[in-house]
Amino acid sequence: MSLTCNRLLFAAVVTAFLSACGGSETPMRVPAVGSDSFILPEANGRDLLYVTGYPSTDLYTYPNGRYVSALHTNGFAMCSDKAGHVFITNAYGVAEYPHGGASQIVFLNGPFGEVGSCSVDPTTGNLAVTSASTSGFGVGVYRPGPHHRWHRPRIYTFAQYPVSCSYDSTGDLFVDATLSDVTYLFELRKGSSTFQPLSLGQKIAIAGYIQWDGRFLAVADNQTLIIHRFAITGSTAKQIGTMHVSHANEIGQFWIQGHILVGLDALREFVGFWHYPKGGAPFEKINMTGPLGATVSLAHN
Repeated sequence: MSLTCNRLLFAAVVTAFLSACGGSETPMRVPAVGSDSFILPEANGRDLLYVTGYPSTDLYTYPNGRYVSALHTNGFAMCSDKAGHVFITNAYGVAEYPHGGASQIVFLNGPFGEVGSCSVDPTTGNLAVTSASTSGFGVGVYRPGPHHRWHRPRIYTFAQYPVSCSYDSTGDLFVDATLSDVTYLFELRKGSSTFQPLSLGQKIAIAGYIQWDGRFLAVADNQTLIIHRFAITGSTAKQIGTMHVSHANEIGQFWIQGHILVGLDALREFVGFWHYPKGGAPFEKINMTGPLGATVSLAHN
């Protein structure tokens, strides 16, 4: 069973429990991180790699991968914004942390409960999430407000299960979704109120996470361990290249930072660094139990 399937199974069990207890309409609020979370001075002024999993979220210097500290919280996937703020998704919503900070800024309940992925619009600061529960699934977009407050999300309901989301550099939002073993790709263009389907010529066997790499949309296939790169033109996603993630059993949520792809293998218990988009074998590894999500948070001195 793939890492994504494990995550979805765990989320389904949690959701079923909440529903049985009459709590499915209002997702539980996860408490802020306790005093046992710490940040070492080495995190100050440094670019940081965050990796979440079980039982914690670990911080490393980036790109050399030196362990710095840990947050005693875990999650499914991660993203970050231009200010270096980090977002950690889990079975109830998404938590926001400042760069290098141990104290949670805010926790946002997921539109449908579980939040599987997130992405921040570089042009507006909006936070998009994919969310699902037994009551339904779709995408929520939160607008930032003053003093780190967020407006209630605008919710987009999907007929397909949304796997992952990613903004491009101009504020267009992409979502890959799946139904009956078919992968779909959708785009919410900046300023639009409706997601539009994109023609996807390349077959994706098991839809994985996606991320805009600066020029193209990277879409992972969890069965073939290939990351497909698509150029988006009008309503068509045209494949322009592929990257094979070798020496790994799965891709998981990946993070592209320049010419480096950080990939996670929970089965082999390591965080790998691959040349992007060359691929092949990882040129560096960090051993970690159960890594699920990653992001790079850039320091702003």
